[in-house]
Amino acid sequence: MTSTAAMRTRQVDACILCGTAGRMLHQGLHDRLFGIPGTWSIRKCGAPDCGLLWLDPAPVEDDVGKPYATYYTHDASGDARRSLKAIFVRNIVRCLNLLLLPLGIRRKRFLASTIYLAGMKPGRLLDVGCGDGAVLDRLRGMGWQVEGVEVDPKAVESARRDLGLSVRQGTLAQAAFAADTFDAVVLSHVIEHVHDPVALLRECRRILNRGGCLVLVTPNAASFGHAWFGEHWLHLDPPRHLHLFTLSALRRAALAAGISRVEAFTTPAQAESTFIDSEAIRTGARFRLSESPAAVSTACRAFLFQARALLCSLRRGDTGEEIVLKASK
Repeated sequence: MTSTAAMRTRQVDACILCGTAGRMLHQGLHDRLFGIPGTWSIRKCGAPDCGLLWLDPAPVEDDVGKPYATYYTHDASGDARRSLKAIFVRNIVRCLNLLLLPLGIRRKRFLASTIYLAGMKPGRLLDVGCGDGAVLDRLRGMGWQVEGVEVDPKAVESARRDLGLSVRQGTLAQAAFAADTFDAVVLSHVIEHVHDPVALLRECRRILNRGGCLVLVTPNAASFGHAWFGEHWLHLDPPRHLHLFTLSALRRAALAAGISRVEAFTTPAQAESTFIDSEAIRTGARFRLSESPAAVSTACRAFLFQARALLCSLRRGDTGEEIVLKASK
């Protein structure tokens, strides 16, 4: 075990899913978003039917919360979104996106906004890692009886105070829900943050009702954006992202958790926002997650990137920025 500033770390040489040794993919990485001290590397599993990426060294489990002290769910300011320049640029983006309608972008983004639950009969739903509750609030508006669980106390406070949501603080295991409780369990950009993703999936399966639906969304390690930006890709996000999955790696994790009825695919729906943030990382520009691009030129380049990502996904199917896994019990 070593120490990176105030954070204790451990070496991780082999894949947690298949045991294969990893080769170094990216080295000398720093926290590009919030400036947590330390230098990080990312390894890739050598097994061609896996391809998992992982952080090496990784924070020890007791210290894994330290990189989240200034996480984006803590800041609800909307001033940047309300500026006249931001409004103008967003209108340019909307006009450009009309050109992508023949490629199905509207449908892809609609499905993403519903966490891929559109058309499913609402029931009791749990959002694991619900953050400040924005997604839960949207799903509540679709008729679901929603609950959340979140480790971040500031995000929990915001979800309860601002949206009146029922959110438990802690991990899913600590929440200790009864078996066969929920009709749907959703995890959006959560599994990449945990030390033991198989245990997390196993617990999700346990609390899911018979016939219930598990929906998981996570960054795709084999995405067009990762190939384009390399070490500057937003979703590497050291030291918060401990594991990044390919389609085959995520299927392997689900199977290890006893989940066999699985549909998994990738989507390029969020490629535009990935470009904006990854480009800011590449150029060293000041940025905040989820803001509009600061210039029309950036908006135009983001549009072109989105178009390329859509076309690449149509040709290959496994290059979308996010993996979506849907499973039933």
